[in-house]
Amino acid sequence: MARTKKNANITEQIKNVEVQIEKAEKELKDLKKQKAELLDQKKRQDLESLYQMISESGKTIEEVKEMLK
Repeated sequence: MARTKKNANITEQIKNVEVQIEKAEKELKDLKKQKAELLDQKKRQDLESLYQMISESGKTIEEVKEMLK
């Protein structure tokens, strides 16, 4: 009998670990999605800032492209 209880206990522990792994994987997936969204937001802000600087300088986009080549 003790053997059955011990096996059941180990089985429950395995199930609990599997549940924890699933939760951790979901959290990791959510965090990666959040990071991607934040990186996209930063990129848009940087592009907007760059466009504003170009507009304020009086130069065209083409002129700035040529300067960067």
